[in-house]
Amino acid sequence: MERAKAAGPGACSYDGAKLRILLMLLLLGCALASCMAQPAALPEAAVPGQPAETTLAAIDKQLHESALAPPASEEKKAAEVSGKSAPAEKPGKSSWKKDKDAQKVAPDDPAAGKLPATAKTVDLADDVQAGPQAKMRIKHIEQTKSEAEGIGEIAGAATLVEIELSNDGTTTLDLDKAQLRLFYGEDLEPAALLTDARSTVLPAQLAAGKKAVATYLFSAQTESATFVTLEFETGATKKIQQLAGEVSP
Repeated sequence: MERAKAAGPGACSYDGAKLRILLMLLLLGCALASCMAQPAALPEAAVPGQPAETTLAAIDKQLHESALAPPASEEKKAAEVSGKSAPAEKPGKSSWKKDKDAQKVAPDDPAAGKLPATAKTVDLADDVQAGPQAKMRIKHIEQTKSEAEGIGEIAGAATLVEIELSNDGTTTLDLDKAQLRLFYGEDLEPAALLTDARSTVLPAQLAAGKKAVATYLFSAQTESATFVTLEFETGATKKIQQLAGEVSP
């Protein structure tokens, strides 16, 4: 009896300690199981003391902006690799360049959509420049009647213009782009180009020391439209030539 009483309190203390340890292990295991089953959500905003770029939202934003950004040019990429800044693009020039007795610009140049400047207006009887050491003069001009020979043409009042080109230079003059335009009155009302048996065209080229003649026929609004303005160009001059005056009936 006395031995049992002496052992009783110690045994109870020992069993209580074991029970507490078991309970703690059980609670720890439940906590671990809960953490593994439901992982904590990543924070949407940056944690204090942590750079904002390392958060998932910031990385997603950077990827989105990179996908929307326009691709860099090869020149710019090469400059970034070498550590040098890409040179700034130079504005396009609007000057006309001479090319085999003709004025020419690249199709993507701003000057491609513009015509050369217009020269000072002269009288119908004056000579005008047609190229390097080349001249154009009106050989004959008169009011006449047109004949309806082309599709959609109507016979009626017209102006006949005969021009003569002379090439006194040492090189062949390119006439492939040569044009003659006629306008009536002070308001410069454009006239339509007609064709009939009297019409002739300029050759594609005019050799050095040679002359060429061409005849143009333009429709007139009325028979009384006697004041005309002529524009002439071959592409070999920096300015469009302009002649104006009265046409005798």
